[in-house]
Amino acid sequence: MRHTPAIVTSVSSTILAANGGRTFLSLQNLSDTAVFCTVDGSPATIVTGYMLTPNGGMVLWDSEPTVPRAEVRCIHAGEGDKSVVATEATR
Repeated sequence: MRHTPAIVTSVSSTILAANGGRTFLSLQNLSDTAVFCTVDGSPATIVTGYMLTPNGGMVLWDSEPTVPRAEVRCIHAGEGDKSVVATEATR
């Protein structure tokens, strides 16, 4: 498992590159503001993707073939920078 801390801003940005060997993925919001993430490489908006609720909201994929392998992009609608931790495993 590899844990990647990421800074999320109010502009859609990549927090994880695409990874064809990904076998596990989780995203956890460590901030005080909702964060929205897409896992198909498309730009994140505040109305698309998975909403990670503030203070620990999380989503995970742990069984193939449902584990997303595309680029992961996130955004938030608050002020300043927010923190998300992405955890992935690869074969």
